[in-house]
Amino acid sequence: MIEQLNKVIAERVKEVLQFHLKGTPEEFEAATGAVMSELSHMGGNLNEKFFTGNFTMHSMTDREELAKQLALALGESTKWE
Repeated sequence: MIEQLNKVIAERVKEVLQFHLKGTPEEFEAATGAVMSELSHMGGNLNEKFFTGNFTMHSMTDREELAKQLALALGESTKWE
């Protein structure tokens, strides 16, 4: 099921890129792969921060702290260097 979801998301990303940008099919495939990799990386950060921390979605303070930590983690990404 996760593979199907990833496939649907990737196809939608590709459609949006094609709608907004000009490029070759190969460029769109490469861009779609890059976006999906980044989304996967962000999902991994979310999973790590949420499930290894002591956060609850019932507490506004915890939600704000989780958002802060995720923003820091995503800002520290070295994928683009």
